[in-house]
Amino acid sequence: MKLSLPYLNERYNYWKQRIAEAGIWDVEKFGPVTIVIRPNCKSYNGLFIRRYLTVDGKRQLVDRIFIYNKVEDFDPKFLDSILVHEMIHQYIFQNRLKDRGPHGPLFRGFMNRINLSFGKELNIKVADRNPDAKRPEMDVVKLHIIHLMHLETGFSYCSVINPKKIRNIEQIVRDNSEYWKIKERHWAYSYDPIFNRYTKCTRSIHGIRKARDEMEEFCRQHNIILINKENSNNLQIPTT
Repeated sequence: MKLSLPYLNERYNYWKQRIAEAGIWDVEKFGPVTIVIRPNCKSYNGLFIRRYLTVDGKRQLVDRIFIYNKVEDFDPKFLDSILVHEMIHQYIFQNRLKDRGPHGPLFRGFMNRINLSFGKELNIKVADRNPDAKRPEMDVVKLHIIHLMHLETGFSYCSVINPKKIRNIEQIVRDNSEYWKIKERHWAYSYDPIFNRYTKCTRSIHGIRKARDEMEEFCRQHNIILINKENSNNLQIPTT
């Protein structure tokens, strides 16, 4: 069968309902997503990704599932398995469920339950791409949440920090102590792809600036997991 958007959308809704009826996930907990057909890609067959896009003149976050058109004639079971694989990523990501990596225990738990329940119709795998290729939408990004006090106005930065350069950042703050000081800071991490494009702070503090009272909501929106508050330079940041 040839790949088409009407077919993919129909199968998406079909599997969302069928798998919910098996008690594996909740239909109501799926957020909006756009399915997109892309040309062949050597690294993977499908992709769930969140990006900022301009829609009707407004910049907003949009979730999409990419299906890569590798062959002229797809096997229906193979195609459905790719689609449901990405739906698992969507469900975990949109519901801010914690997992240890892109295909961690939580993902594999969903995958195994679905394969067990629908073994004649689905064969979801995790080895569906080049193991050396990065999956940009799910790679862990190490972050530093810095609460700066600037004169009489407090604001916060969510920055991607190069850990080897943290002393440089602290020196910048000390050198400009008449303008700002660090009130608190957190190590954090996120799987949200918006942080992949930010240059790591090495010689200046930059990133996403938010009012202090807006930072908590920003962390929830972008799946930022705070590890701890700290006052030393010797924290070990988890990796996956």
